[in-house]
Amino acid sequence: MGKRRDRKRTAIVLSICAVMAAVMSLGGCTAPSANQSGTGTNQGNGSGGQNGTEDSAAAGQEERDQKAQNQDTWDQKTAPAYVYYIKNTDLMRADVNKVMDEGKNPSVVMKGAGPCANLKDYYDVKISEDGSFLIFNFEMESENFSVDEKLIAVNDRDGTAKVLYDGYAYTVMCRNRLLYQVPVKVDLKQQAGQALSSRKPYDISEQKYDLYSYTPQTGSCLEVEDVYNFYPSEDGAVICFTRKGEHGKERLYRYRDGKEEFLADDVQVAGVNGDCSNIYMSGFQEDGDLCYFEMDKINKDGTVEEILSKADRAGSYYLDSGSDRVYYSVYGEDGINSLYYYKEGEKKLLSDQVSMVWEFIEKPHWLAGEAMILYHINESGRSRLFAATDGIVSEFAVPDIRDNWVNDYDWYLAGSEDAVYLSLTKMDDSYQAQQSWIYEFDLKGGLPGQSPKCIANGTELDLVREEQESVFYTDYNTSQDLYCDGVKVLENFSTEGLLKTGQGEYFAFCAKERSAPDLMRITTAGSSKLFLENVVQCESFAGGLLLFSDCRTNYPYLGTLSFYSGPDIKVIDEDVTVFFQHGDDFVDMVPWDWDWNGSSGTQADFADYGGSYDPNQDAMGRAYIDGTTFYHTEYGFCLDLSKGSGPGDHYEINDNDQRVGLICYDGDGNERYGVYIGETPMEMWQFYSDQGNAADFGQWMLEMYDRTIEQYGLKRGNEFCLEKAEDMDFDGQKAMKLVFKTEDGMMTIKSTMFRYFIPDQENERFIELERSFMIESQEDMEAFERLAESLQWTDR
Repeated sequence: MGKRRDRKRTAIVLSICAVMAAVMSLGGCTAPSANQSGTGTNQGNGSGGQNGTEDSAAAGQEERDQKAQNQDTWDQKTAPAYVYYIKNTDLMRADVNKVMDEGKNPSVVMKGAGPCANLKDYYDVKISEDGSFLIFNFEMESENFSVDEKLIAVNDRDGTAKVLYDGYAYTVMCRNRLLYQVPVKVDLKQQAGQALSSRKPYDISEQKYDLYSYTPQTGSCLEVEDVYNFYPSEDGAVICFTRKGEHGKERLYRYRDGKEEFLADDVQVAGVNGDCSNIYMSGFQEDGDLCYFEMDKINKDGTVEEILSKADRAGSYYLDSGSDRVYYSVYGEDGINSLYYYKEGEKKLLSDQVSMVWEFIEKPHWLAGEAMILYHINESGRSRLFAATDGIVSEFAVPDIRDNWVNDYDWYLAGSEDAVYLSLTKMDDSYQAQQSWIYEFDLKGGLPGQSPKCIANGTELDLVREEQESVFYTDYNTSQDLYCDGVKVLENFSTEGLLKTGQGEYFAFCAKERSAPDLMRITTAGSSKLFLENVVQCESFAGGLLLFSDCRTNYPYLGTLSFYSGPDIKVIDEDVTVFFQHGDDFVDMVPWDWDWNGSSGTQADFADYGGSYDPNQDAMGRAYIDGTTFYHTEYGFCLDLSKGSGPGDHYEINDNDQRVGLICYDGDGNERYGVYIGETPMEMWQFYSDQGNAADFGQWMLEMYDRTIEQYGLKRGNEFCLEKAEDMDFDGQKAMKLVFKTEDGMMTIKSTMFRYFIPDQENERFIELERSFMIESQEDMEAFERLAESLQWTDR
């Protein structure tokens, strides 16, 4: 949470026009998981010279704790703990707590289940809360570039597998019950006959979907027919769902105990609570210049309760459906808005000076599930950060720092059960870190305390992991180094690559240039020792570690799957394609340049087939640098690099499947700016063919932006405007230059965006050169313009 830059040393600067977040959760772990009780060392009670009764009681408690701890460890090492993986397209499993015995352990669960699997498909599994069954959704080989899938259920108790559905299915794991929605199969001949007789083509929007459930005890059961959207209870026993009515409007129903109950017409469901007894419906309304949201709640008995009406003028809302609470904003003049809180029919004003709602966190793990909203207030040119939980407001104040850190610093928040941590980094004019701090705020009543403690300072800090006894963080100076409570633990730490086993051991990944990293065993006291080389994935599981290592040097990177629970590493299988994660304690450290999905034309082509990555050449053959000239061979133009560079500057090509990036770096290796070159969506070309000048085209883009944000109850105001619209000539070819300005607002951050559009009549498309500047260096922006406008055609 917070303002956070790219973790790479050279910052990639982006302009943000709108921010929308969706949170999905994955089901629990197969038992026994690494989240079960750990086996850390018991500490003495520090009673010193207290007398016999207390000493005896403490000793007895220690003995009981130790026995319980030993039993936990024994249970973890004796109870079955299965890891599932793909080898030779077969779905396999192995019990990590047993001896590997060929033909018995590991064993084949289903042959040919995963023909298209690769080492990045580790998340394609859902696990029931009690660990009794797993659901896999495998992509299958298909013809004519279509995608086929297969939904497979595996009983974890006996290892039997069953195909639930051939084709794509939308799945939701509700504790120990799976719900899956599939399209109703149609008779193609009958469909064709109906289309001919009615003289109308078949409308794909008429496709209907049925909803099924699955448990190992009941098998697959049809629950409800003709379901458009569905919103289940946490256990899946009650289901709210909609059907398409006339003119595409949705009709709302509730299904429980095998019966359907009609609730309302023409609805948009905003959310449901845990048992579906409360259903929240919202709607966006327009009345002249006023745009607002309405919201109603349907109770368990079917009665309807109004939450938001036209009188509330809610321009946006944030619903905590689990506790029947709503935060909503009323937009004011000049970007200053009011934030309100609704609970149990009562509405309360939190602030009428809100400049921006930064984030709504519905279920943070560090607030025992209590929702929190973060927002900015500007006072006398200074922005302050506030939090509200259950309508109670507290400020994230840092008395040690007098600067306007909310706007001017890079910052983010993270939390544990007992504290919230604020990481701050002061940047210079070139967006490079100067100084950094991490502050710890005690959580009092779910709100941050007002006396934060500085627990770390350095050059460029990132919080990695918070434990009850320790805090891990990195500092990037000449390398990214890992620290624990101020003690340096490891150099060249791979970001996010830290794990803790159920036995209390810590492991961290140490980066190696252009190859798989090494896994190190570390201690909080500052020691580190090589544990295993060339590890790309790792998971804390069953009290130990699952390890995927020693992958081959090209796709599909078959590797060795192992398990460690002390003292030795046990090889499970070799030539493995992928293993599937059990929970969140999973780390993926596959090198960024590996061609992990088998597609052609990536930077991995150079690394895997004997070459090396060339920063002067696009790996897909679209562009290259020759001396002081950049050539784009696909579009047939070149740019004069000398026009946009200064002493010591150099350029590199940074590509992806969609566009080519030409990046300018200064003599210290810091990014100055970049030119991103690609194509625009077809609808932009269609509009241009009717209008054809920069001013009208720029105005049309603003109107498109307005229509988009109005769907969310927002108005553009002055925080997003078209500063310049200029018709130009690029070496005899008509072009347009648009310059957009954004200011800090509800959905925007201060920036300047340059967009050059060059019409390509023959191919009915725009060639676009663009760049956004959040840190507005006039020198860099002028250099960008000179470079873009040096364009010369090479194929004319």
